[in-house]
Amino acid sequence: MISKSLFIYLFFLFVYIVASLSMARASTVISLNHFANLNQRNVIENRDDLSEILSKTDGLEETSVTRGHVLQKDVASSNSCCVRQRKLLDVGLDVTGYSHYIDIGHCRHTCSSVSVSGTTLFEETSPKRQHQQASCPWRSACEPTFFTKEKVFLLDGVKDVDVIGKCECVSKPLRCSRMSWFVVLFADTMHHRKVDVGRCRGPCGHEVSCKSSRNRTVSVDGPNGSVCVNVIEECSCESACYRAQYRDVSVDSFWNDTLNSTVQITKELDIGICVGSCTELEKNSFRCVLWDSKYPAQCLMSLKKRKSECVPTAFQTHVVTRQDGTLKTILSVTECGCK
Repeated sequence: MISKSLFIYLFFLFVYIVASLSMARASTVISLNHFANLNQRNVIENRDDLSEILSKTDGLEETSVTRGHVLQKDVASSNSCCVRQRKLLDVGLDVTGYSHYIDIGHCRHTCSSVSVSGTTLFEETSPKRQHQQASCPWRSACEPTFFTKEKVFLLDGVKDVDVIGKCECVSKPLRCSRMSWFVVLFADTMHHRKVDVGRCRGPCGHEVSCKSSRNRTVSVDGPNGSVCVNVIEECSCESACYRAQYRDVSVDSFWNDTLNSTVQITKELDIGICVGSCTELEKNSFRCVLWDSKYPAQCLMSLKKRKSECVPTAFQTHVVTRQDGTLKTILSVTECGCK
């Protein structure tokens, strides 16, 4: 009889435990489903907000500010994160004897990119985070697109100061090439002129850099007469000291038997010019002329070496005949080096 009562007690205890476990599992499933439904609702709301933002910015090149973020659809065409900021420069003492400051400006990233569901968002960041993530698209940089030449009248004369006018995300070239670089002369005057002087940008190999290989000058009328502006036409990868194109025009005269008279033709020669500098290591700029007898490694007196200069190392000779019959010899530079 005792064993039968014990058996009945154990049976009801087992049924109670099984029922308790089933109820606990059902409660957990309900909680997880409720949490999933909440997350799904939030995701749907966020996607609806994002779709609304995209619909508002459709067809626009400018960016729109929504909830403290800047949404940019076309990264390459927008420059909301590349702006010009103030940068004061002390250019010297003016005629009153006080320091004269000019806002020359500088280009700076003001936000970092964050990818959300395939859409690029730009959010404002602190200066500590600005260097971690670029605000311009890949293979582009925040750089000035033009600058203005401003004349400043100082105690020691007139000084030209380059002032940045605008900053944009500029694509980086895949090779050394010429890029547009505009300068504004005589701004806000009747002599206002905008000239594309160009600049050299792009990667090069070891121990060479992207530099101008052919230049020309442009004459611009100003209030005090014409001024010459140097314009870059071609760029190439060159060493520190290199040969650049420089053209010279000469008149060559010769006798023409058919015409039975002297004929004159104009010859344009690329005589070349050496451009660049020859830098030396600081430890090699001095030559020891007196060593210590007791300590051979110690120099008692040294002389500074003559500074190397970028000069022509090879020439080519051209001969033309002047109008009076005399010969004129023209030397063109073929190679440049440090001497």
